[in-house]
Amino acid sequence: MGGTAHLYFVLCVFQAGQKAITGAPSFSFDRHCSFVICRLKEPSDLFSVDGGSGEITTLVSLTYNPDTGALSPDNTHRLVVVARDRGDPPMSSEVPVTIHVKPANQQPPVFVEDSYRSAVAENTPIGTSVLTVMAT
Repeated sequence: MGGTAHLYFVLCVFQAGQKAITGAPSFSFDRHCSFVICRLKEPSDLFSVDGGSGEITTLVSLTYNPDTGALSPDNTHRLVVVARDRGDPPMSSEVPVTIHVKPANQQPPVFVEDSYRSAVAENTPIGTSVLTVMAT
């Protein structure tokens, strides 16, 4: 009887310009399966899957389209990954993968307060903390 492979993917989010998904999918094999090969069900000009590790990587730099919204089809890519073992007979499974492209950080930092003030005595020792400003 052929081995069974379980392939787990999480929702993947790319930041515009990012090259690879962090955290490769995890596999679990029973004792009859010695090797699983992954591939995309349909060819893609944007993504590839490493056959041995299952890691999905970009083939081009992704671009976020701000005019259409984060979950629009312009910023969402759907793939199907197929995993096939080398059992006899070979068995395979498919898993859908959804990749949302999110915008790169295009916003400048914003200070927590509109302005900061501090009074400092003229004889304050060198190295004394005067004020802490915070931005997010």
